Amino acid sequence: MKDSAVDISGKFSRDLKIDKIRFLSGERIESGSTAYYLQQIEKVDPESLTDDDSRKAFWINLYNGFTNFLIIKKRIKRSILRRVL
Repeated sequence: MKDSAVDISGKFSRDLKIDKIRFLSGERIESGSTAYYLQQIEKVDPESLTDDDSRKAFWINLYNGFTNFLIIKKRIKRSILRRVL
């Protein structure tokens, strides 16, 4: 069975949250799955999301996943607002 756009974005968000927790606890992060998720997300046509709940879930998941990715990539251990803005 093929994962839906919301499933893929949800897994992306979840896995990056786990990676962020590992990063903040000092573990080394192997982010090989990020490339896979980006390839899958790239294939999603947002217009195919037919209801408001699906659209909101998809975009919120992507926002959360990319925020966690940025925290790891920029090696932010404190407030993201201080470092990014």
